[in-house]
Amino acid sequence: MNGPSRPQRRPPMTGLQPPTDKFSARTAQRSAHLYATDPQFRGAAPLDAVTEAIRRPGLPLADLVATVMEGYADRPALGERATEPVTDPHTGRTTLRLLERFDTITFGELWERVGAVAAEWRHHPDHAVGPGDFVTVLGPTSAEFTIVDLACVRSGAVSVPLQAGASAEHLAPIVAQTGPRLLAVDVAHLEVALQVAADAPSLRRIVVLGHHPASASTPR
Repeated sequence: MNGPSRPQRRPPMTGLQPPTDKFSARTAQRSAHLYATDPQFRGAAPLDAVTEAIRRPGLPLADLVATVMEGYADRPALGERATEPVTDPHTGRTTLRLLERFDTITFGELWERVGAVAAEWRHHPDHAVGPGDFVTVLGPTSAEFTIVDLACVRSGAVSVPLQAGASAEHLAPIVAQTGPRLLAVDVAHLEVALQVAADAPSLRRIVVLGHHPASASTPR
């Protein structure tokens, strides 16, 4: 009778990934080549002054973000696929057609828009949003939602992302627990947002994002 079999020892996985020192050397060599030959790669290199500034001990998150935004103000920050409105001659319905190019904004332009949103929240005559308030966000990732998230950072509010595609019944407990004052929602999820808002007494405003007037024409 044979005894219990010993577990087989697997050979070391030497051929799948180069050792760390060789891998690091190869990465450094590749980076140096790109830095010397690719203007875009070279232009994206971190600035020593910005890196040093954001490493200050105890730097608040809002100040850290502001330092990055202002330090890289002239660099591109966000890009979205460009679109153009196209009207169906038979139905009269207008939709957005994707173009080959991307429209971009710089960190400086982004931070300016973030400041405008945060200021509007802070100075709203009836439903101001400020430090410690909760803001729920419902919809797909986009430049507009990035602005909303950064506006929360700038104003001291707390951003609570809600799962896009979830039902109102699924989202209602999250909204009830956090008690948000404002709900930012993509136009495609507005129906669910309204269902959630109907049973959310803390909500004072719904801000609709992603609305394109050119694509909202009524069919003939």
